[in-house]
Amino acid sequence: MSGRRRGEHRDPVGAALTTLWVLGHAVVLGLLPVLIQHNHQAGAVSQARVPEAAPDTPPPA
Repeated sequence: MSGRRRGEHRDPVGAALTTLWVLGHAVVLGLLPVLIQHNHQAGAVSQARVPEAAPDTPPPA
């Protein structure tokens, strides 16, 4: 049994807002792994470039 009382009309605006809320959360949860993977790859690339950008040290005498 649903929580609606007999004679209570349906709220189309509330239903639409609930649908948008659910879809928004689904999109965010769907894109979260992609964003994490992109951030992880960007961090690995920047760490790989650090030794190349460091100046050469003179050889020990």
